[in-house]
Amino acid sequence: MPANKKLKLTPLDDRGMKNYEGIALVLRCWMFQCLTDLYGPIPFREASNAALKDIGKPKYEKQENAYKGILDDLEQANQLLGSSSNRRRSVS
Repeated sequence: MPANKKLKLTPLDDRGMKNYEGIALVLRCWMFQCLTDLYGPIPFREASNAALKDIGKPKYEKQENAYKGILDDLEQANQLLGSSSNRRRSVS
């Protein structure tokens, strides 16, 4: 993809696939948890949206703030998981 083109993201809500948003949040939380465990203070909230908001140098946040944000995101992920309208039927 050329550097001057922006990636267009389609919200998963529009497609009834909120569970995938929940999965993505869990994976993002895991990534940030590994980073803050290794390095302490990390760019967290601003880093999550840096590409979308053209933030060149996201600010670093205290480790306790990163953990609080991670727990908030995991709570949101928990609400999204299993909430899709397109559920697979089990074969009996």
